[in-house]
Amino acid sequence: MEDIEELITTDEWDLYQQSVDYMLLYNLYEDSNRNYRMYNGDQWYGLQTQGIEKVQLNFIKPIVDYKTTVINKNLWAIVYSSENYDKMEFKPLADSLCELLNKRASKIWERTKMDHKIRIESLDSAINDEGINYTYWNDKDKLIENEVIDKTDIYYGNEKSSDIQSQPYILIRKRIPVINAREMARALNVPEEKIKLILGDDDNLHNIGDNNQWEKDAVCTIITKLWKQDGKIHYSKATRLVQLVKDTDSGLNYYPIAHMTWSPKKGQARGEGIVRNLISNQIEVNKTLMRRAIVAKNTAYPQKIINMDYIQNPNAVDNIGATIKVYGTTNVTDAFSTTKPQQMSNDVTQLQNDLIEISRTLENASDVANGSTDPKSASGKAILAIQNASQETLNGQQSALKDFIEQIAVIWLDHIITYGKDLVLQNEIEDPMTGEKQIQNVKIPNSALKALKASVKIEVTPVSSFDQYAQELSLENLLQGGWFSPEKIDQLKLYVDALPNKSAMPKQKIQEIIKKEKAKQLYIQQVNAQTQLMYQQANQYIDSANQDMIDNQTTPRQFTEDEIRQDASRQAEEDFLAE
Repeated sequence: MEDIEELITTDEWDLYQQSVDYMLLYNLYEDSNRNYRMYNGDQWYGLQTQGIEKVQLNFIKPIVDYKTTVINKNLWAIVYSSENYDKMEFKPLADSLCELLNKRASKIWERTKMDHKIRIESLDSAINDEGINYTYWNDKDKLIENEVIDKTDIYYGNEKSSDIQSQPYILIRKRIPVINAREMARALNVPEEKIKLILGDDDNLHNIGDNNQWEKDAVCTIITKLWKQDGKIHYSKATRLVQLVKDTDSGLNYYPIAHMTWSPKKGQARGEGIVRNLISNQIEVNKTLMRRAIVAKNTAYPQKIINMDYIQNPNAVDNIGATIKVYGTTNVTDAFSTTKPQQMSNDVTQLQNDLIEISRTLENASDVANGSTDPKSASGKAILAIQNASQETLNGQQSALKDFIEQIAVIWLDHIITYGKDLVLQNEIEDPMTGEKQIQNVKIPNSALKALKASVKIEVTPVSSFDQYAQELSLENLLQGGWFSPEKIDQLKLYVDALPNKSAMPKQKIQEIIKKEKAKQLYIQQVNAQTQLMYQQANQYIDSANQDMIDNQTTPRQFTEDEIRQDASRQAEEDFLAE
């Protein structure tokens, strides 16, 4: 085999090395590791001490946890809507397609555990500036998959712009065992002599996490390059020495990358998180705490003082209840004594507490801000009002998270349209009377998907305990007021439609109830109308039959009203379901 050092590296690897050099200038890798250490509690990393424990008061973690919990306290729903206003004849079909796509998006969300991934990605953005989601098409199972990517595993062509879709190119780094990389290469029909050049490398220095730098088996880095060409996303894959996939048109219109930055930062694509600017205060709090521990250890407890000239058995001094033998003196204090405990200035404790409390207050994560109120002394709505008022400063992060999910929704739709050849979507049909649900497969032609002009909206449903209490109370008031009755249902619909989406009232649930109630009313009206019509037809038939019987001198059969009503109800139900 040729000398590895003399082999030509791939273009993707060379571009990756340029990006690594650029990131080293900004200390990206060590900075990322430090942010996670400070959050996770390894705040004395590298410190060597003797005789004293590395004590700490980690106030960074509760601040980050509180803020990420606030912005993740809602349920998210992806809603596609049709914008085909220039083709009104296509609009009804487009609206039906969007309804089916909404159900498909909901199933993708559940199957890929997006609630969990979104929480991880928002936590990444809070700790380390940026949370990243990578979407790809599983060609084997014909499914959309989603993957959380670390900040140090993605590189932008323009590190000054946070707009993903404007990037000239994007590099994705992935560490996998050599044996798996070779299997991938064989599946891609790479020549065997090239596969032998897929070797383990020392690129593990750029892994996030202290333990991640230790790899048991031979591992190599695979670089995926994405770029735009003629309006489409192209991609290629390579290791350091082997080209796995050459320039390939994916057919996608959007980069399959969505990212959330905690706070925007001018001139940087990756924004600014919470942890970095709290580290100095956290270190000073820990140092102050350690100084207090050292002083307390040295002065807060009595220290024994002995005169070895008068002690016959010095080893007994440290034994509880032992007899200490002295000689040559009648005054015990000449042989044995203790120091008096000393007190530390309260200013030290006050400084430590001030650092913690002021840091929390400046981050809007104090006890007042997070709604630490006794539920017994305040109503659910009052607590909700306190929390909502204190959480106004997180509106920017909530908006960023919503935009992040919208990015993901657009990418999913792009994948469905691009790869969903002869797509089959499932439609759920509910019997208006029995409530039984049936699944119906609907085959969607790819031409209809491509003609679809869909916009994306993210619906938000609050799910905190106090939000749920407010919703239950609202529903109870509506029920007691009789607003779900047929006489008031139209007024209730006008009221609910006028409510803002973020209302404490469960707007979406009430709209679903109204829809079902109106469908039930329509069904009953159709049954009654059909019954009346068939009753008239039956009477006409009876009159005609009577006349025939009179003419033929026979007795006609009399139809009961129940028979007529059952027949009419059966016919109306068939007509309703057919519609």
